[in-house]
Parts: sequence; structure tokens; C-alpha cells
Amino acid sequence: MNLLDRTGELTNKVFDASGVLSINAIGNVMAKLVAVVPGETLHFYCENFDNKYYFRWNQYDADGNFVNRQVNNVSNDFDYTVPVNVCYIWISYPNVGEVSVTRVTAYDAINTKITGGTTA
Repeated sequence: MNLLDRTGELTNKVFDASGVLSINAIGNVMAKLVAVVPGETLHFYCENFDNKYYFRWNQYDADGNFVNRQVNNVSNDFDYTVPVNVCYIWISYPNVGEVSVTRVTAYDAINTKITGGTTA
């Protein structure tokens, strides 16, 4: 399932180097934060790659406090492991091509890691 909910997306926006939302014609930003589980793996993908079109995302702790900004300007097809202190991310993504962020690691409703049909 694609975690990028483009409903109400902020168009022509990206996160600058300090994580501040800024105007830029190369990206869009989700309107909402995505809840994540520390230690889980997410897969970021965009069918087109150009060194100016890439993913940027802000990380937030359980209380919604800004932790830092992340960026991958080397590839638009990569895995990302959520750090221990991060519970939410806010994603800026390329506004070209098919774009997705999906969970590689599956968790059940109480955040128990599911591996091969069993809980780990």
C-alpha cells in the first residue's frame, strides 16, 4: 500500500536543508504526517530520477517535535530504516513520474513485527 496520500498535497513545495517548507517547482509535500514504527523499513520509489527531483522528509518524535530532515539525492529507489526516536515522517517527493513509499516491514495493530506470517 502506498503511504503517499496525495489528497490535499502542497504543490510546488519541498523541505529546505533545515526542514522548513519552501516554494520549489520540483516537488510536492503530503498534507499529513505518516505514522511510522522505529526500526521498520520503508521503500521509496520514483520511476524517474534526475539529480534535482528527489525525496526529502522530516522526522518527528512521538510528541510531534522536529528531529531532523533527511534526503536521498543519489537514488529514487531505496530502503530507509526508521530511527529509534522517530514516530512520524512528513514527506516531500518528486512531482514527476509515479511516486510511492511503501512499508517493507509489516507490523500488526499493536506494533508487533510480523515476519513470514508469524510475529517476531
